[in-house]
Amino acid sequence: PRAHHDKHTMTSLADFVGHSKAPAPERAADDARRHAADDDHTAQSHAELVDRLPARTSAWQCCGSSMAELVANLRASGAFYYPLVGEAMRAVDRRHYVRFADFAYSDAPMALGLADECSGMSISAPHLHAACLQVLAPALRPGAWALDVGCGSGWMTAAMAHLVVGGEGDGADGLGFAFGLELHREGAAHAAETLERGNPELAVRTAFGSGDGALGWPGAAG
Repeated sequence: PRAHHDKHTMTSLADFVGHSKAPAPERAADDARRHAADDDHTAQSHAELVDRLPARTSAWQCCGSSMAELVANLRASGAFYYPLVGEAMRAVDRRHYVRFADFAYSDAPMALGLADECSGMSISAPHLHAACLQVLAPALRPGAWALDVGCGSGWMTAAMAHLVVGGEGDGADGLGFAFGLELHREGAAHAAETLERGNPELAVRTAFGSGDGALGWPGAAG
């Protein structure tokens, strides 16, 4: 696990910075069209959508038999409004990030089943993930860098990575990077392993490390 974890820490960042390049014009145009088509982004302000979240969200009532159904139920309940949030959630199937796949699509938190210092770690309920992505969505544009403090299962880091790389995750266009930070090294290693198992196409655009989240990612501030 330690070697796997090291593979996704500062070496990943150095490789990313060293090989980044500007997106091709056609890719930039595709991204512009994709975001222009997002009616929720263009028709309403971010503040208005955030204000509406608490009144519309129906917690613990959005289970499904698949990730697609879970996300559809979350959208119908008002847990999120931006279509790109639903797109990211569908792309990161929760069953790869939980301990018991049979309960992956329940709208409830679940213990990760780790030992020792990481024994209390869990994956949050899907409606909380949806609400967080809804608030962060305006900043999670292709080309952005995102930091997930308390990355736990790695699910949120993967969803953020999906958004900041423009939904592709192929690592070839120099767009976006997501960092996952966990207090303990073993927790960060677990997040890296689950992401590579669940969304290996995003592994090249993510890095995981351990440390105090209040201090941010070492060497990446500014």
